[in-house]
Amino acid sequence: MGIEAVPIEDHDARAASCGGREPRRRCAGGQSSPFRLTAGSYADAPGRFRVTTVRDVTIVDLRGASYGRTAAEPTRDEEQVWMWIVHRGTWTLGETDAAPEIDISQGRFHIRQRAGLTRFETSQPTVAHKLMLPAASLAASLRGRTVSGATAMAEVRLLTAHATMIHRTLPDLGPAGVQAARDTMLELVTSVIRRGLDGTDSPLAAPLTATAKNLVEQRLAEADLSPTMVAGELHVSLRTLQRAFADENESVATYIRNRRLDQARLELTDPRASITELAARWHFADSSHLSRAFKRRYGQTPTAYLRQARKSRRLAGPPPSGGKTRSAT
Repeated sequence: MGIEAVPIEDHDARAASCGGREPRRRCAGGQSSPFRLTAGSYADAPGRFRVTTVRDVTIVDLRGASYGRTAAEPTRDEEQVWMWIVHRGTWTLGETDAAPEIDISQGRFHIRQRAGLTRFETSQPTVAHKLMLPAASLAASLRGRTVSGATAMAEVRLLTAHATMIHRTLPDLGPAGVQAARDTMLELVTSVIRRGLDGTDSPLAAPLTATAKNLVEQRLAEADLSPTMVAGELHVSLRTLQRAFADENESVATYIRNRRLDQARLELTDPRASITELAARWHFADSSHLSRAFKRRYGQTPTAYLRQARKSRRLAGPPPSGGKTRSAT
């Protein structure tokens, strides 16, 4: 019997324990609370996903979310290592105290050690795997760093295949098989971490990042500006470019979007500009997309920002007169 794919909005705080009667996911290993969702976490995240827990390893398989956002992701009390593998679309991780916002685009993976809640958003039809793993088993390899790379890496392809196989076969596995599936998952993630860290070319990263940022500034208004275009212009692989930006905990796509948001904010105070026009000029899908991205970056909507800017100008008073100053006699 396979793992049932269920609507995201149906997975809520009721699915708190393997010991309960929740039929929509499979668990193994006697975990008392292997995967917990806060009520309403996925209320705005349409799509289908399946969750499988193998002792202290949780695998989430997300498929078909065209647009989704959450106030917070599923969480556990203890610190974990989380890995995102995006096969299609884009997965945006919200900013935390420990890490900035980051876009994980199609064909990329991202690994970080974390604890507590993290908001996320999917803005395209998205197909992805997410793994939640015990930090104690991976901390020695990761050592608090983040690892990003291409899903084309052989180790990642094997890891994805193993995760899919666990989804399909877990109900039929005995205790020894469950333990072997869990241990193999951790061994594969460890190999991905080591390969990712060994492949970083730090001497190249700084000058490549600076050159790429200069190119982005020159092409910022062009519709076809993308990480792939930047890599092609600089005659490096997309993977090399992404790794260079990863040293700064930022993706190329995130840098492009943030620079476009900066320009939109500068132009917002022009009374002739509208949010719809700015969204089109800076290549956001529509005014709503621009407003959401603007609020994530600056903490307020474009309308609220404009209202505050106008109020500040009124309080500052009129500019000084440009006429001649009459001297005292």
